Amino acid sequence: MPKLSFAVLSLSAACLAGAPVQAAVTPVFEYSFPSSYDGSSTTVTDLSGAGNDATMDLTGALVDDRPAGFDSSLMSLTGSNGGHGATTAIDLLDNSLVAAAGGFTMDVWFNWDGNFTDVRKLIDYAGTEHLSTVNSQLRFALSDSAFTVTFDIQANTWYHAVAVFDSEGNSVDGNGDLAGTMYLYVDDVLVGSAAGTKSSFGDSLDRSIGINRWAGGGGDWNQGAIFNPAVYLGVVPEPGSLALLGLGGLLIARRRRDR
Repeated sequence: MPKLSFAVLSLSAACLAGAPVQAAVTPVFEYSFPSSYDGSSTTVTDLSGAGNDATMDLTGALVDDRPAGFDSSLMSLTGSNGGHGATTAIDLLDNSLVAAAGGFTMDVWFNWDGNFTDVRKLIDYAGTEHLSTVNSQLRFALSDSAFTVTFDIQANTWYHAVAVFDSEGNSVDGNGDLAGTMYLYVDDVLVGSAAGTKSSFGDSLDRSIGINRWAGGGGDWNQGAIFNPAVYLGVVPEPGSLALLGLGGLLIARRRRDR
């Protein structure tokens, strides 16, 4: 699959009122299954070129299911059967990095199987900033207890979630915290936003980014499947603009062409 350059991208305006308006996007990672992972190894290759591979907790945890419109060779990673792990690098969303980039973006397709009412992580940084499901809601949060944007979901249904934290030009404060605005998009529609502060707590933990689980180790495993998770430093004004990027954009474009 051809890759596009990840040089700084200038976007003049957002397509949705109230959405973030600037973007300087650099990949943290992009994973796909099985083009980067055939289930026989615990190593998942980062397709973005950033070099942040992931290590899965178990092998073979793939499910032959995907959002509509994607190539049938692409499978999903199922947390229910051990498809969870973490990036091999640490401190990838450190507050100083996020402030310098103007924010961060998490992007994932997911299918919740309806099990469990506690927090189940889809993408999780250091046990703090994350996309997760809890009860019958998708949740974008900056910790397990504060600064949350939610969206009601149904079991056994594919959704495309994009979480954006826009630091709005703010610098890290004297406590190491970073203020900004949170945006949650579902299926390319802005469904909620809230002011939030990204605390320095995660930075002190020296942890990686969890894939389908809590980043600190075993636990909070997602129940269901995820497809093509990606994280970027920087702000994507709205999900349609991901078409300017690499793997995520090419997959979005393919999905739309096939509709």
